[in-house]
Amino acid sequence: ERSVAMMCSVLAVLKAGGAYLPLDPAYPAERLSFMLADAGVKVVISRREFSGKLPIPEAQVVLLDEEWKFAGNSKSNPQVEVSPGNLAYVIYTSGSTGQPKATLIPHSAVVSHDRAIIDRYQLSPADRVLQFASLSFDVAVEEIFPTWLSGGCLVLRPDGLLDSHEYCWDFLTRNQISVVNLPTAYWNELIAARQQSSSQGDPSLRLAAIGGEIGLVDRFALAQEVVGPNLRLFNVYGPTETTVTNMAHEFDGLEAGARSVPLGKPIANSQMYVLDRQQREVPVGVSGELYIGGDGLARGYLKRPELTAEKFVPNPFSERAGDRLYRTGDVGRRLSDGSIEFLGRIDEQVKIRGFRIELGEIEAMLRQYPGVQESIVVAREDVPGDKRLVAYLVTDETEASVKTLRQYLGHHLPEYMIPHAFVTLDQMPLNANGKVDRRKLPAPENTETREAIVEPRTAVERVLVEIWTDVLNVKVGVEDDFFELGGHSLLATQVMSRIREAFGIEAALRHLFEKPTVAELALWVEEALIKKLEAMTDQEATHWLNKVQAAGHQNA
Repeated sequence: ERSVAMMCSVLAVLKAGGAYLPLDPAYPAERLSFMLADAGVKVVISRREFSGKLPIPEAQVVLLDEEWKFAGNSKSNPQVEVSPGNLAYVIYTSGSTGQPKATLIPHSAVVSHDRAIIDRYQLSPADRVLQFASLSFDVAVEEIFPTWLSGGCLVLRPDGLLDSHEYCWDFLTRNQISVVNLPTAYWNELIAARQQSSSQGDPSLRLAAIGGEIGLVDRFALAQEVVGPNLRLFNVYGPTETTVTNMAHEFDGLEAGARSVPLGKPIANSQMYVLDRQQREVPVGVSGELYIGGDGLARGYLKRPELTAEKFVPNPFSERAGDRLYRTGDVGRRLSDGSIEFLGRIDEQVKIRGFRIELGEIEAMLRQYPGVQESIVVAREDVPGDKRLVAYLVTDETEASVKTLRQYLGHHLPEYMIPHAFVTLDQMPLNANGKVDRRKLPAPENTETREAIVEPRTAVERVLVEIWTDVLNVKVGVEDDFFELGGHSLLATQVMSRIREAFGIEAALRHLFEKPTVAELALWVEEALIKKLEAMTDQEATHWLNKVQAAGHQNA
């Protein structure tokens, strides 16, 4: 888990000359098992509480909570020969074949990236940088190593930071965080919450790097208005295969008239090309596929030579032997000032809430479920700015319930890869060529069937239904599952923040994941309220009730 021990472990692996592979304890055991076996892991560094999820008996397991000893150890650096071409880390990303694929990043790529970021962000020993991303995502690399190399202070994200936007702002302010690197969707919610709140104290942010989805000009302008004009705001871009960030555009408010913020220009030691199908450069303003070159390229994919050859191609614009370009699969165009504008994808890879997802991996997993004959997964944006995964299925008579399908996928895939809606069709719509016509797939509201909605029966249930209805923008019954109604982790954050405001109790994100229906959550809220009231005097209870009712929740 995110801790000082995790940071020490990463350093220990690198100092020993090895490459580290992040294993997120929140991932399903089956996914962790695949990664361990596929990577041929020889040593696992963990804690006792997680060791049961590591079914690789031939690997040496080092449990830090049992073997963390410093006394008598040498303080000298190990005498290890590491060349720039040796691996620094391996990160698994979603794969179109149904299995995640491992990207191999050498030391030379990490060092090149880190030096460029230090220069671009002007990092110094005075900076305090938030370590927000999971180690399983390469953004963590950009938070950790440039901070250390510049002498700055790395501040680890505490448990519960995602539970409340107000708590997040309070944490940033109290800890004098000066630099953050956040997913676009989360940053937008954070800014909206700050605009509406009465938080005291000015945040010490001087720089925010935002990426993972299209950056909207109006959202970036609002961020500078809310945080302050001295905030340096970067729209950043880069795939895992090219070591985190390759392009950055510093927002200056001069993008008036444009809807989206450009990806910008390449950072040091990176090159960006916009090419046609024959890998020829296209003129300014003409769309083409984005290719990345430079010192940040990965070696390729572990045990996937065909895919490596397909995605990493010879660089026709370089005279240096062995130079390659990485085919991103992204479509963009070069603007008159030399910066790049993102236009979309040419394949079935999507980014949702900052997570990179191969739709084929979800489809392949669904086709393995008994009774599923055909599956198509798409990313829909029926509400502007709210992109969600929807699964379309053709099944036999043994049709599975949405709840069963969610549970099945939850055993194999991370939470962010589970579709928010499942639509069963008699057959997939086809185009004239006999291929699935994705444009004719219906919106989930048109085909989704729900059991009779159960109305709220208690005052607490009425407040919760009111909150869920506002956040999800659908009619809610007390037996409805939050996640089956389209909820996800960012919306869950809003719900729990509203519950804290409505009832004046401490509520964490995990409570909603553990009790995903209004009925279940209401019972927990009632228990929390009883405990709170039992600890109050009559005067305190009256003051609390007046405060809650003043917030507009008369039902409470």
